Amino acid sequence: MTSTTTARWQAGTPAGQGGRFRAQFRSSDEVELRPGADEAVAANPGTPAKTLTRLSYSKDELVRLAVAGNTNTPVADLQRMLNRGRDVRAIVLANPSLPEKDLISVARHPRDGDLRALAANPALTANAIRAAMETADSGVRNMLLSHKAAPADLAAMRAPERTQPEPVSFARPAREVVGDPDASPEELRNLAYTRDARLRERVATHPNTPQRILEGYLRLDHQTLLQVLRNPSLSEAAIMDRFARPIIDTRTALGVAATRPEMTERFAQFVLDSWIAQGGFSMVQRVPALLAGNPSTPPSVLRELSGWREPEVQQALAGNPAAAPAAA
Repeated sequence: MTSTTTARWQAGTPAGQGGRFRAQFRSSDEVELRPGADEAVAANPGTPAKTLTRLSYSKDELVRLAVAGNTNTPVADLQRMLNRGRDVRAIVLANPSLPEKDLISVARHPRDGDLRALAANPALTANAIRAAMETADSGVRNMLLSHKAAPADLAAMRAPERTQPEPVSFARPAREVVGDPDASPEELRNLAYTRDARLRERVATHPNTPQRILEGYLRLDHQTLLQVLRNPSLSEAAIMDRFARPIIDTRTALGVAATRPEMTERFAQFVLDSWIAQGGFSMVQRVPALLAGNPSTPPSVLRELSGWREPEVQQALAGNPAAAPAAA
């Protein structure tokens, strides 16, 4: 990441606009960008292809990351961006718009981390999976074999717990499965790579969705990322690892993380420290207030927040039944 990107990353205030992402659309072909709006425009699936092409050359890595994950980005730009850095490459490889020939080529000659990124691509093909299986380690192999496109003849290579699953009927309608709190992990795994974004978000928040699927969702589009962060079944370690890499809108993601129904002291402190490292006092997103109002925030963090003078934090603490004994 460049020094300019790093500085903005730490400040949390793109282009001096307090981190506000704004864009005014004039027509289907013309976009008027305001300062600090490029990231949001690049992430919008409705952004015209020619605008995405222009933004793909941005010097700002956050903008390039957003373009890399946009399914409306032209194929030629995605292919070129495979060589624009490891983080951009990983997001391109998970983009369902990348052609099969590129998926197979990467699978046959992978760089470090490529196969894990491929395994998160909902459009991964059987041929690409076969190619990737030749060099994948055991962890990535299981991810590949859990993909909906995994060839049936490779099923015997799955980990033991997946070769003999409990009998499950996949005849139920998809929306019935995601609405059932007792839906089995196998049912949810079968729905994990649906192209229906709303259905995929339901899978992302279901408590029985397998951990590997949840971790794969962390690499998909920003909306899916925000949904999966709410899932208490997603490990805190996986979330903290994801925050170590660029995120299109870190402020919003931290805000979601601050509202998780369960959190350890280490995780709550991580969220608060990450907000502060972003230059949080100038940010619109009041992450400390969300932590202060969350009954699941550990007492030690609530005690720390009780010393803050910000009205939003004090108001949130006053309404949190878990805060009174913690502050005592």
